[in-house]
Amino acid sequence: MTPSTVFLKDDERLRTYQKADAWVIFDSPSDYPGKHVARRFTRDENRPQPFWNSYLDLKPTTDRFVAAGLVELRAMLPQDRGCFPPPAAADECVVEVWI
Repeated sequence: MTPSTVFLKDDERLRTYQKADAWVIFDSPSDYPGKHVARRFTRDENRPQPFWNSYLDLKPTTDRFVAAGLVELRAMLPQDRGCFPPPAAADECVVEVWI
């Protein structure tokens, strides 16, 4: 799923927001010890808000990739993403976030 722009009418002006999803990379999570796992997180598409706020409201989906190594796992991810370090409050096994 790639981000798309949606236009909403609000008090006679148009605002835009993006439907966001992110892939969160985990190193050896409890359900896949010794593996790297990418899990897709998304947010409620019916709640318009600026993209930069939506990152905070992401919810997990059942979509995932599992690989033995980080390089192999990165090759499975959608290629139209940028890599970011995990948020400070993230679990210690979170390696990076692809948005």
